[in-house]
Amino acid sequence: MRLKPTRLPPVPASVDAVLAVRKLVPLVPATTVACQSRLQRRGPAETPEDARDWLALLRSLSVIRSSDSGIVRTRESVTAETIADRFPSAVLSVKTVCGALEREGPLTAAELCEPIVELAPEWERRRSPTWRETWRVACDRLLTWLVLLGHVDRMDDRYALADPDTVGV
Repeated sequence: MRLKPTRLPPVPASVDAVLAVRKLVPLVPATTVACQSRLQRRGPAETPEDARDWLALLRSLSVIRSSDSGIVRTRESVTAETIADRFPSAVLSVKTVCGALEREGPLTAAELCEPIVELAPEWERRRSPTWRETWRVACDRLLTWLVLLGHVDRMDDRYALADPDTVGV
């Protein structure tokens, strides 16, 4: 499952915070509602939507999974490097952003977000008159995630690829 950019949760202060959120998902299967509630009570999620987005991200990173009995944390050892390594293939648009940075060098958020906004499906465009703004905010959030995970560097108002080998471009 690849996560579309509009589903990323708010960016935490560190990658260790992502690992802490993962640990809030139990090793014994729990319902989606129970997991979302737990992320709101004990974790970073301020809203049910944030909790849902955290679970979607963790699922796409394959550090939690859904079973017939509910959501469960995987038993594998997960590190900050695991999260950073899996992120490019787990999140839609990462390769679009990193490919543009590799081809064109440092770019502004506006220059990077326009191609991503154009990826919005027709049904989403028709659903809301503010769809374009929603996708721009999501793109800004994606860029911040990429900086946090070390794939992209931010220099003033521009972004540059940190290391092309880290994102499989």
